[in-house]
Amino acid sequence: MPIFLDTHHGSELAPERIRDYLRNARAAARDGFGIRPLELYCGDDGRVFFVVAAPDEASVRQQHAAQGVICRRVRRVESSQRAEELGEEEKTQVRHMIAAEHAWPAEIAS
Repeated sequence: MPIFLDTHHGSELAPERIRDYLRNARAAARDGFGIRPLELYCGDDGRVFFVVAAPDEASVRQQHAAQGVICRRVRRVESSQRAEELGEEEKTQVRHMIAAEHAWPAEIAS
């Protein structure tokens, strides 16, 4: 299943949403949209980055709409494997994608 990086401004997210995400990631739970939380990263500029395994980008956007969460940016994490786990290759790719987010101004995300 593909892996996606989903970017949010932290002020748009209720703390309960972040706690639920972390609980579901620890439990390896998949929701009704087929999405499985994998990891969460926080940026110095207040952005929050969710890493999920999902059937496709549309599923990620549908899940957000159902939860009333603004879905500003979703990008697929390129991987040479078809795993829905974050291996070292995927973690490195995610870190590079997050670093590249500095080119995408935080003001747009707010």
